[in-house]
Amino acid sequence: MEVPGNGWPVDLLLTNIVSGYQVYADGKLIGSAGSAVATRDPLFAAPATTFRLPEGGKGPQTIQIALRVWTYQPIAFWFGAGSSNGNNSEVGAPALLTTRASMLMIERAYHFVTEFAYGLSSGLIGLAILALFLYRRSERST
Repeated sequence: MEVPGNGWPVDLLLTNIVSGYQVYADGKLIGSAGSAVATRDPLFAAPATTFRLPEGGKGPQTIQIALRVWTYQPIAFWFGAGSSNGNNSEVGAPALLTTRASMLMIERAYHFVTEFAYGLSSGLIGLAILALFLYRRSERST
């Protein structure tokens, strides 16, 4: 990837990675999310995370980015590993990417709240139907 060499800091935003991973820039470890080795508590979905890229000299420069992703076999069997739901990773100004990461976390939280509310309402409706059935069991429907 090519980054400007004007002395401004540049960050890398990684999103939607289903496992723990380590990020390398030009062969040097710049960060990680979750565990990149076998553990008893695997990371199911790493949250959106920003990593500071090394600053270079004058003019544009090319930086090679490498990801080391650890795959927990039971999860990989069901969902796969690596990037999911498309790749929304970006490179840019740290302030913008921090805001973008916060927005992605809020979007993720809304998704979980919506799923929880749907499951809760479905369960309550099912309990109400069961209670009505048990209350008037002697009546036959025609």
